[in-house]
Amino acid sequence: QISVISVRSQFEMTGITDIPVEFLPKLVVLDLDGTVWEPELYLLSSGPPFTPKDDHTVTTGAGVDISLIGITPHIVYEVVTNPKWREAGTKLAFASTCWEPEWAHMLLPLFKVGGQDSECNDTKVKHTLASAVECHEIHEGCKSEHCKNIARHTGVQCKDMLFFDDRTYNLQATRPLGVVGVHCPHGLTKSVWEQGLRQFAISKGWQAVKP
Repeated sequence: QISVISVRSQFEMTGITDIPVEFLPKLVVLDLDGTVWEPELYLLSSGPPFTPKDDHTVTTGAGVDISLIGITPHIVYEVVTNPKWREAGTKLAFASTCWEPEWAHMLLPLFKVGGQDSECNDTKVKHTLASAVECHEIHEGCKSEHCKNIARHTGVQCKDMLFFDDRTYNLQATRPLGVVGVHCPHGLTKSVWEQGLRQFAISKGWQAVKP
């Protein structure tokens, strides 16, 4: 069952209180397999029917658990609900070349993110991975094309995107577009998330204050 975390504790958890709003990304793009959830869908011998086990775990028809990685649910919830992210106008998107796109579409509304957001006067607000994102590109192809399509759909330029992926070749493919890419070999963990936010802010000219 998802932990109940306030806006302030979430913000402290992800370590971005020192980054000014103008240096936050306009769009956070997340890969799915190996970044948001595990195992990767191509490793599954079968898929549906999918059954939610809890907010962060879904079970396949064969009884295999698919789980959100790291602090993924907290990050998604924070970007959707936190006033600082709202002020920045930041949106979320998914970019995935998973082998089973239909399964991915089935899974997204089954994973819930949420908690208690007392400072926004929202009590026990629940979002799903499907409802939290502005758009998604889930199909075969190159991640550079995914990001171009996302840019057209959202109106956010590629240079204002922060992209997390567990495959380095996907990051290399999007680099010429100006996308700031972050390698997350173990999924969307706290350290990778903070690294990415700082990497993006520095690319925009932010200078961190050294303790």
